[in-house]
Amino acid sequence: MADQESVAWHVEVDSMTCIVFAPTLAKAKWVAVKGYRDAGYGRKGEWPPISAGRAERFDCSPLRNQPPRPWTEDYVLDMGRDQ
Repeated sequence: MADQESVAWHVEVDSMTCIVFAPTLAKAKWVAVKGYRDAGYGRKGEWPPISAGRAERFDCSPLRNQPPRPWTEDYVLDMGRDQ
């Protein structure tokens, strides 16, 4: 299976929002939940309320080439201004 290109997703985990760059919706959700848990929220083994959708306006962000992690929308916007 060929590697898919990461695209931008707007993800909301238990009312916390972020932008994630991932090749699929499922991967974007997983990255967001992992970041949520790493920040000390939720519990391992429990899936928090989550919703996600495409955020095409951020697809060209240089952050898409970074290791997968959740980013604040403001940070993604600021990174785009530097280009």
